[in-house]
Amino acid sequence: MPGTGGAAGSSEPAYAELVAGPRTLVPVDRPGSFSGSSAEAFGAMALSRPRSARGLALSMAHEMQHSKFAAVLHLFDLFEPGGEER
Repeated sequence: MPGTGGAAGSSEPAYAELVAGPRTLVPVDRPGSFSGSSAEAFGAMALSRPRSARGLALSMAHEMQHSKFAAVLHLFDLFEPGGEER
């Protein structure tokens, strides 16, 4: 994959998602570690300054999971209205 620094063969499953998924990174000027995403803005993430490259990757992978779950919730009912709690 051109421009990926040779990481295309990476065994990390989230790598391909992070190449294809996030489209907008919003910097957040907030102390500590912060990340957030919105169900209404797939691929957008708000992130505080990471302490390390690993921390950035983990935050982005985490928020991508939220975005994917939100997309599924928009497409399908994952519960039956009036159904029993489990």
